[in-house]
Amino acid sequence: MNEDIIVDLTRVGTLRVASMRSIMKYRDSDAELEEIGGQLNVGLVLDGSIHKAGDVLRISAQLVDVKSGDNVWAKRWEESIENLPKIKKGLVQGISQALQLEQSVIERAEIGTSLTQTAGAYENYLKARYHFRHKNDRSDIEVAEGLYQLALTEEPDLLVAKAGLAEIMIYNGDFEGASNELLTALEKARAKESKADEAKLLRLLAILHAKQSSWDESEKDIKAALQIHKETKDYNGEARSLGVLISILQPQAKFDDAIFHFDRVLEISRKLDDQERIGEALKNMGIAYSRKGDYDRAIDLYEESINIAEQNKNMSLKASCLANIGNVHYFRGQFDEAREQYEKSLEISDRIGDKALSARQNLNIGLIQLQSGNHKEGAARLNSAAEIFDSLNDRSSYALALVNLSQAHLTMGDVELALESAEKALTISREINNPLVETDALVQIGSARFFNREIEVAVESFQAALEIAEKAGMNRNVAHIHLALVNICFYCKDYKNCRTHATKALSIAREIGEKTALIMSNAGLAAITACEGLYNTGLRQLQDAYAGIEKIGNSQMTIHLKALLGEVLLKHGKTDDDTKEGLTLLNNALSSAREHQLAPEIKLIEEILS
Repeated sequence: MNEDIIVDLTRVGTLRVASMRSIMKYRDSDAELEEIGGQLNVGLVLDGSIHKAGDVLRISAQLVDVKSGDNVWAKRWEESIENLPKIKKGLVQGISQALQLEQSVIERAEIGTSLTQTAGAYENYLKARYHFRHKNDRSDIEVAEGLYQLALTEEPDLLVAKAGLAEIMIYNGDFEGASNELLTALEKARAKESKADEAKLLRLLAILHAKQSSWDESEKDIKAALQIHKETKDYNGEARSLGVLISILQPQAKFDDAIFHFDRVLEISRKLDDQERIGEALKNMGIAYSRKGDYDRAIDLYEESINIAEQNKNMSLKASCLANIGNVHYFRGQFDEAREQYEKSLEISDRIGDKALSARQNLNIGLIQLQSGNHKEGAARLNSAAEIFDSLNDRSSYALALVNLSQAHLTMGDVELALESAEKALTISREINNPLVETDALVQIGSARFFNREIEVAVESFQAALEIAEKAGMNRNVAHIHLALVNICFYCKDYKNCRTHATKALSIAREIGEKTALIMSNAGLAAITACEGLYNTGLRQLQDAYAGIEKIGNSQMTIHLKALLGEVLLKHGKTDDDTKEGLTLLNNALSSAREHQLAPEIKLIEEILS
């Protein structure tokens, strides 16, 4: 019931109410109210007791001024348990009057509005919501689902229980069931003219549509919820709904819009001292900065969010942040560090039964296994992740998994399967307007076409990807697309365009501090320098780049640069020793490529040797 009171009072825009997570640590505390109030940064504390004797409840409550220790308001109840909803209403209305809230404010925020007609339904609803919000493993979700069902058995039209059940259905991937529950509940909320229920249901519908990558529908729902929050001056609800809007904007690569809304979420959350929402906002800001290539800023935001998650025992938030830190390490070519973070996240997501988050970590680990040469195991993880996303009807994540499967197929030399997966991902990404996946799919198609030596088609695909990535401000993607074009131009001996792409990649790599892209850009420029006449200078720079990539431990890039170094020595060397060393390096690179089953590298090296 504490949490239910908090929800009511937080709809008053002028009040800052400590969250349930932040007060739980004081449940059995012997600390003085003044100390508790100071730590929570509140001026008033609601204290009291509840005793149950048979079917009778004895409840006492007092609102205490932290500084003076005086009671601002106090009341006692002795009622049948059937009157529990009535007691809750009396509590909230008594507090509101003690705070001298205007009646119009109380009515607008729907403070004390009876959620249920029966005490049993109310109690089951409260317990269900508590279990789901404070879940530590899968059993909590199952308990919550059962309790919501019990509440609806007692009171079939209980909107808050319908919303809670729909939230669990979304979590479990039952989107059709969730949609039916939400649309039915929304119709009833509008008939009752309950703005608070309507806004909550619209927010859940927006989340549901976002899971299905229906961005237009999702934006329409969340903007309708935001309009209600503004009309009712519900700042807490506004921050929550803005968080959903941000999660809709990010897959569409609207990062600047997302960061603009983050500022408002943080402003509200800090004003209300809502640590949980601050943590979620910081995590989402980190994603936006990471996509823009500002990795240091992203890491700082993720670590700040993890601190908040640990303080509030929010396992879902912690798991997500760990995975996102893993992504930054992956982007930087630090695969051991990335895998460590992914496995920590996977352990948590498996424990709490978050199928989507677990699938995402399996996908991430699968990518690292591909980079390490464990192609079969990596492809198996990627395929498993794709099947889960497909079963959850998460089209955005499914398309991303298909892109990564395309990469696995191409690495193993199955060009047809690589193209099939990439083109399917491209179709889905365009249907759901996801520029992030669309860019990756075009890159994979370009890579497969280059493998077949369809040069013009490959370049067209990479150029299309480059245009999207530049427009969206995805700096890391832009750098890596330029590097792919460096490889094609070098293969075609188009050194002028090769230098142009390498220079652009180098500039971005320096800006975002991505070491792998930095080394590969320098390697491309060094190879061109050697080929265009400054042989000794270029060779020395290329040898430095090769030594640098070896230290990072990226096996695929190491093989690629060993082959490039060998090619320069073989075809442009000045002595017989250069020729011999070039042949040795190429044969070593070929042996390593075969060991790691890197079909694109095998084909390229065999062409050089022929």
